[in-house]
Amino acid sequence: MHTTPPDDLQRQVQHLSWLASDPVRQLTRLRSVELAPILPPALEHYDGSPKTLSLRLLDGSTRSIDLMARAAKDVSPIPASVDREDYFPKYHWSYWRSGLIDFERVRHAFGKGRSLDRPSLLDLGSASGRVVRHALTADEPWAVAGCDIDQRNVDWMLQHLPRELLAFQNTIFPHLPLPDASVDVVTAFSVFTHFDKLEDAWLLELRRIGWRWAAPLFAVMIFAVVLTASRTGIVGVVLLALWAVVDRRLARPTRLLLLAAPLLYALAWFGMAEWARLSQHTFGGAARLAAGDISSSRFGIWQNTLALIAHQPWAGVGFGEFNLAWTLTPFPGRP
Repeated sequence: MHTTPPDDLQRQVQHLSWLASDPVRQLTRLRSVELAPILPPALEHYDGSPKTLSLRLLDGSTRSIDLMARAAKDVSPIPASVDREDYFPKYHWSYWRSGLIDFERVRHAFGKGRSLDRPSLLDLGSASGRVVRHALTADEPWAVAGCDIDQRNVDWMLQHLPRELLAFQNTIFPHLPLPDASVDVVTAFSVFTHFDKLEDAWLLELRRIGWRWAAPLFAVMIFAVVLTASRTGIVGVVLLALWAVVDRRLARPTRLLLLAAPLLYALAWFGMAEWARLSQHTFGGAARLAAGDISSSRFGIWQNTLALIAHQPWAGVGFGEFNLAWTLTPFPGRP
């Protein structure tokens, strides 16, 4: 009869208590073992196979890749077999090469017919970075993110891959801490084969962060700003374009969309003005901007606020009492 040593049993009880203390931990994969020693970079594991790869791409064409040149650019260590989900155990060059093959096929499929300018990539279930490491060393810059349900894999990426990588842990529930329409390319190698539930929900979540509906929704938002005729909204549209000019970290599709904001605003404004003229209706936006007070009384309110501060410089008028104080205080030329 096999019996569990008391020390091991106590450690198991402590581990289960630790899991039970935080429900979120039950939705992830946690291994209470230390990371294995890292292995040297890929070039030191070259196994004598052909140095040039003739890669068959998804459209049936082929591309020649200089493996030695690519390996020389990747100076990050190779994870031990236990830290890479047993991909090609003991065959470290094959492990590195397999990630390059997958990335290059995705890169070619996405870049076909597009001008690549720092596109964004999310690898769902990235393990310890088998694929994302190649996006980080590609000839053109990529904004790269990788997530995994196993905290051990995330820790390995954070410790050993370039700092430009955004690595985070996800749970079994289909939610990712990323904004809508923030990712150009999503990959998930050998991930959905492990799902027995929530596959459709995960596909919908990946669709949420994708770019398919970004442009139409952005245009609708700009049109709504035109309908409100908000002066603050106009300033916001200009700031979006300035953001695109200043922030070179933005992916090309994001930058183009933000740069198009003033143009979309002008087109929507012109369209509404023409509709009003042809249908003999009043376009409220044009009427509002034609008013003499371009600040919509804001300057007057700000001037009154400064007067209240000067009258009560230390104690103020009371937390949350500005509206009451402003209403009851007689101001000449109140807006």
